[in-house]
Amino acid sequence: MIEYRVQFAHHWSEKNGDEPPSEEVMTLEDARRWIASHPGVDYVILQRTRTVGTEPSLWTVSE
Repeated sequence: MIEYRVQFAHHWSEKNGDEPPSEEVMTLEDARRWIASHPGVDYVILQRTRTVGTEPSLWTVSE
């Protein structure tokens, strides 16, 4: 199962006080909608793969 979340693309977004993304895990479509609803701030979508009975992999930048 692939999980997604949103993160600032640039460290200065946090310093500028831009609205931080949620830490929640979401679908790819929800992540894209979240970014679209926050124009003017650059975000990236992170993904990780979770297999039943194993620890999740590290978050990586989604293509």
